[in-house]
Amino acid sequence: MRSRQISHGRSNWPTALRAEIDQLLTIKFIKEDQVYRYSEKLDVMLEKINNYGGVFPEEALDLVLFFVKEIPRVFNNVQDECELSMFCYDLAESAFALTKVSGRPLQHTVAALVDAYLADAGETCRFDDVPEILSELKFNKINRLAIAKVLYYYATKARDHELITLKTLADTFSSSVIKRKIHEKSSQEKQSQLF
Repeated sequence: MRSRQISHGRSNWPTALRAEIDQLLTIKFIKEDQVYRYSEKLDVMLEKINNYGGVFPEEALDLVLFFVKEIPRVFNNVQDECELSMFCYDLAESAFALTKVSGRPLQHTVAALVDAYLADAGETCRFDDVPEILSELKFNKINRLAIAKVLYYYATKARDHELITLKTLADTFSSSVIKRKIHEKSSQEKQSQLF
């Protein structure tokens, strides 16, 4: 039933959800006592997008990446402790999940999230968990090399701490591929010696 409702209005859903996102991010100031309610609204919006992604993952990914790009508009207008950081963490996880389901190239999502991480570094640090999320996800050899290239590129644009973080992460992704190749080659050589 739900997918029939979504598919019936497919062309309207992304526009309507984008308008809702824009409305959520058009705020003047959220006081400390209003943060919880505002965070709940953000969570509900992300849940709507993820539900939409169950049927149309590419469009939902576009909406999440739009959210990632636009949410810094409110960073200085919300008097919170860590609620927006937790929400940005959830946004990043949704972006990776939707990328996987949609079949889109991973580099685009990595670039958008690393861009958000660098843009906010040293400011409110709401996207500080992006490198950690990347390091915890499992990727195949091709994706690890692609991610390493993106990270090396963004490391050249980064400041001190972020440069070290991104370069170290890129080295980890690329060296894991090299180590696997060496391990595979030595395993093959050992097997060929047995016969």
